[in-house]
Amino acid sequence: MNDRLFRLLGLMFGYLAWLLFIILLVGRFSSLVIGGALVSSASVLFVIFIRAKIPRFHKGMSIILVGLTITVFYNFLVRGDVACLLESIRSPACEFKFADENDWVWVNTIDMMVQLLVIACGGAGGSLIAAYADTFASDQDRSPVYEDSGSKMELIRLQKQMRSLGRKVSVIIVLLGALLLLFFVCQVIL
Repeated sequence: MNDRLFRLLGLMFGYLAWLLFIILLVGRFSSLVIGGALVSSASVLFVIFIRAKIPRFHKGMSIILVGLTITVFYNFLVRGDVACLLESIRSPACEFKFADENDWVWVNTIDMMVQLLVIACGGAGGSLIAAYADTFASDQDRSPVYEDSGSKMELIRLQKQMRSLGRKVSVIIVLLGALLLLFFVCQVIL
């Protein structure tokens, strides 16, 4: 258990060292390169933490921490520099800094990826913590015990009826699609 926690701490410190390295690059490269490095490093770390064999609570908190750090670093290092492209504000300083038309696409893509990673980290980390907390729930569900008095045969009969109904619905959908296609073909010809 302690070995796993030390490995987790090593991963976190490695991630923070990588982010500090990115901060050192701020003066040397554009915000697009820094944003891409943030997104790629957070994506890799997200996958590493998902696959890590550590307790659920620690895994959930680590994943949430990844989402939190990418948000903070993105807002402080990248977003302020590219805000003119995100908000479509036309200013001479923005046009001077970002002369290429493709920069707008890259900035919005990086912004969308950061938002997606934050949502993924919050959702995955929160669900892991919830699963951990559920093991300590005091309202344990008791599954009712059913007697097998013909209910199995009834379930088999219902399954057959559902398959038959599913086939009929599929045929109706195919016929409606063919009718719709025929209608559009007739509209184009006439």
